[in-house]
Amino acid sequence: MLYLTLLVLAIAPGISILWYVYNKDKYEKEPKKLVVKTFFLGACFTIPAGLLEVAIQSVTGISMEGNLVQGFIGAYFFVAPIEEYAKYLAIKIKAFKSSEMNEVMDGIVYGVAAAMGFATLENIAYVFEYGIGTGVMRALLSVPGHGIEGAIIGYYLGVGKMKPRLLKKNVLTGLTIAILFHGTFDFFVFSGSALAILVIPLVFFMYLSFRKRVRLALENSRFRDGRDPEEFPTKVIRMTTKGGVKIASGIILIAFAALFLIGSVAAALEEDWGAVEYIVCLFFVVFPAIIGISLIVSSRKDRVEA
Repeated sequence: MLYLTLLVLAIAPGISILWYVYNKDKYEKEPKKLVVKTFFLGACFTIPAGLLEVAIQSVTGISMEGNLVQGFIGAYFFVAPIEEYAKYLAIKIKAFKSSEMNEVMDGIVYGVAAAMGFATLENIAYVFEYGIGTGVMRALLSVPGHGIEGAIIGYYLGVGKMKPRLLKKNVLTGLTIAILFHGTFDFFVFSGSALAILVIPLVFFMYLSFRKRVRLALENSRFRDGRDPEEFPTKVIRMTTKGGVKIASGIILIAFAALFLIGSVAAALEEDWGAVEYIVCLFFVVFPAIIGISLIVSSRKDRVEA
């Protein structure tokens, strides 16, 4: 009975999220057969991605956990790029080449399908090894995070398919954003510190990013309100390079502020601080955090119609 409970706990989040996003595509549903195939392709890529991560960890000696520097390297340069590229391949191999993927919203659906396949198989391994508590936490944070990252890759693949001359640029944009989100999430977790609590606001911010792209995709659907897809060209909104740099810089500055705060608290507990130390701490926490938030908010202006 315990094993059955663990299996349901591991599988249910991915299926539920995929079903939710599938039903968001309200103007022209994707064939369930292709969605399921993309889901299983995502699951298949979990194994080589995991093996590659283990091999890199073995060769480099990077533990990836419990150390800020190694956690940063492991999250941003190994785990996130490998897993997001695996999701990209799972979409590109079948769904992207299909004539069924004929608008941007379709890319989001297939992106989530690939990500949920990947996350579900990964989730089974984690839940059976660490138990129900881990399953609940992953259902609330890790699995939705994977889904949002897959949706972002799928969104930009959809934009690229509608605008073939911009395909390479959009693939790079989608992968970069997904890797930054994934890398930041894993860095917070790998740090083995109080930074881990920041995954909660991060996932919320990621959800807002996902919701915005779904709204844009639906508003500009070729099939909305009975439009003739041959006469109504697909309109897509993409983030400029300037906007992407702003978002990346903002995330880095906020992470720096959080890291500096944690280090300062630890230092203050070990020795008596004077007014100067507290002022310096306040400056290096508040100033980068404000700048980082401002950059992310202002990036909304750096969007253009592709």
